[in-house]
Amino acid sequence: MDCVLGVDVGGSSTRCAVASSAGRCLGYAKGGGGNPISVGAHAAIETVAGGIGLALERAKIGGERIVAVVFCMAGGLTSEDTAAFGDTLRELGIRAAPTPAGDLFGNFCSGTWQTSGYLLESGTGAGALRIEDGEVAKTSDGLGWLLGDEGSGFWIGRRVVRAALADLDDRGPRTRLTELVLGRLGLAREGQPDCGRDLVDGRPAVVIPALRMIYKWRPVELAGFAAEAFAAGDDAVAAAIREEAALSLDNTLAAVSRPGIRGPVVIAGSVLLNNPGLLDRVKGLAARHLPQAAFIPVPDGVAGAVTLALRQIGVQVGRAQFEAITDSLAALPNR
Repeated sequence: MDCVLGVDVGGSSTRCAVASSAGRCLGYAKGGGGNPISVGAHAAIETVAGGIGLALERAKIGGERIVAVVFCMAGGLTSEDTAAFGDTLRELGIRAAPTPAGDLFGNFCSGTWQTSGYLLESGTGAGALRIEDGEVAKTSDGLGWLLGDEGSGFWIGRRVVRAALADLDDRGPRTRLTELVLGRLGLAREGQPDCGRDLVDGRPAVVIPALRMIYKWRPVELAGFAAEAFAAGDDAVAAAIREEAALSLDNTLAAVSRPGIRGPVVIAGSVLLNNPGLLDRVKGLAARHLPQAAFIPVPDGVAGAVTLALRQIGVQVGRAQFEAITDSLAALPNR
């Protein structure tokens, strides 16, 4: 029995699934970050190798049975990455070379068997796709934390921190975000409206340790503060950030929308999936350019990676095959 391997490679977690050519998932494993851009080449290879090895073990098959491998990964694979991961696969007995696919495309294929539609994602990053006839026809944003990702966790988190510092500096309005940000940093207790306002050299004393902590992090780690925008409730500053995020995500989705493409909108990313108020607002905005579209949430891209691997060997993945993939994957004990 020939089998395929789908790998959803993320900066914070990696998911591997082995499936038969009939679409039944046989083994699954999850590990840490495996994207070379995010965690470095050596750590990425170790993580991915460990996950694939464990998925094969749980599927109770040898690597020689794998006839197709798809890696869904942000940024794709460089030639050096392809060679390095290929070496790793061969060490596991897998002769098939890894085929790269974008992480957004993998997420789309995790949500539907249909070959046309849309993907909107907001997690640490954010972007949208239009899919036509099984191919990516248009991409909007997904440009990374420095140049884009509007409405993403980083985008929101950075605004949250900036709003808190503006409050402390009297450059901006008072906001509950200040208490929440300082509380997350362990610098003040939440619920103190004047927390952090003791002055040292004319500056709120708490600003200096806050800056020292934050500037030690990788910039993208500001995404961790996105949760405060939703925890702040009806705070006016937080509400404005949430609304701007919704408008930005709708703008990104509108950029890929095409009247003749009526497929579903697959929704991915922790920011949208964990905050139903934001998702509802985005749905409402999207109704103007995608009327009556079905919205389908997906937790990750591993089912899509399996789907793409099956298509690579000529399997026509329709509704029945897709349901076999997702149902058998959900039934695995380690999933």
